[in-house]
Amino acid sequence: MKTLALAIMTTSLLFSGVSWSAEPERASFDVTVIDAKKTPGEVDPKLEHLKDVLKRSFKGYKSFRQVNRTKFSVDEGASHTTPLVGSQKLKVSLNSGGAKGFLKVHLVSGDLKTTVDVLDGGLFFQAVRGPKGAALVIAIRATRIVKAKTPGSR
Repeated sequence: MKTLALAIMTTSLLFSGVSWSAEPERASFDVTVIDAKKTPGEVDPKLEHLKDVLKRSFKGYKSFRQVNRTKFSVDEGASHTTPLVGSQKLKVSLNSGGAKGFLKVHLVSGDLKTTVDVLDGGLFFQAVRGPKGAALVIAIRATRIVKAKTPGSR
């Protein structure tokens, strides 16, 4: 009876996609912090890669200036803290359980605590309140890092 239960449990794990030797996920992040203003102005040339989507997505804003941009990678279950502006920081975590083709990203900054399912390689925006009530737009691109297989691995 115990052997049958063990065989059923092993078979269930095999068909559920759980792998005993699976390595944790890892993702790279490209985080751009943008000072957005409603007063007339221009789009910072450093934001050329985001210019069109910023103008479409944030129609009430006329001026966009890049405050900083950082790139880093995070292992599943771990986090990385990156500066925003002044003493503000953004903590980015990679959680397990994302749907196929998606990454589950958790963000914490001040009162903001949110989890986003982002398409692998996709870009998403998060707005936070900056110093003196200014609007900060955070553009985040998250891309799964595919680990090279070693000879003999599956």
